[in-house]
Amino acid sequence: MSFSLHGIETPSALYRVYSQIGDSDRSKPVCVYLPGIPGFHARVERALIAPQLPTDYPWVSLDLLGSGESLLKPGIKPTWTSLQSDLETIFDRLLSGRTMILIAHSFGAWVAMDWIRNHPGRVAKLILVNPVLDHDLLDRSLESQEAFEKMIQDSWHREEAQKTFSKWAKLFPADYRLAKSIWFETPHLASKAGKILGNLPTLILHGSEDRIAPWNSHGRKILEGASDVSVEFVSNAGHWPHFENPAAALPALIQFMEEKETLWDVPEETSP
Repeated sequence: MSFSLHGIETPSALYRVYSQIGDSDRSKPVCVYLPGIPGFHARVERALIAPQLPTDYPWVSLDLLGSGESLLKPGIKPTWTSLQSDLETIFDRLLSGRTMILIAHSFGAWVAMDWIRNHPGRVAKLILVNPVLDHDLLDRSLESQEAFEKMIQDSWHREEAQKTFSKWAKLFPADYRLAKSIWFETPHLASKAGKILGNLPTLILHGSEDRIAPWNSHGRKILEGASDVSVEFVSNAGHWPHFENPAAALPALIQFMEEKETLWDVPEETSP
């Protein structure tokens, strides 16, 4: 399957979306990648992750507002509610009712969890990469442009990966003010995460050297109340394990996608 580039218009924005769906087997869910704020851009995810997946898995990645090439319409003030509505428009157009494997990085986990809460049954499996559901970290990160840039600086563990990402960031600079307007009304989901997930098969990939969202104060909270969650710690990686150590992160992701049932137990309380 080859990639198609879409410009999908919603009431608030024009979204840049890459898809690899074609005439794929409709019995297979579509992999949908949601970046954080600011996240990798859709074209980067297409280049880094999608080629590593089994060829029969269709794929969708998009630029959220505030990062990448999606454009807000003039005179529109985006909100969390409008973001969720935009995603519904995009998914309805591209997925045509098919279920999805939702892959979400960092603050993208917030988007994913709220989508799952409001659209039960649409997600077959969930993969969270260094998830963040913490309002304090969100507020600190969006306090100013300087705080925003420091958060990005601190999120990296491997210098060579950071330099590669920085080249992309210069091409498509993140807009922290736009991001802040969207995330200002983010719902409190950390204490509800387990209830939202229920028995949804979920994999958490977590870089063991994450300095901005350490496991014990962030990812662990998602385990409480969920019944089908597995965790894979990725060594030699910070907040971006799928980019800093793809040799370890992507096989775990693919194995989880290919499993018919999730049989792993929730890990005991240990620090990586």
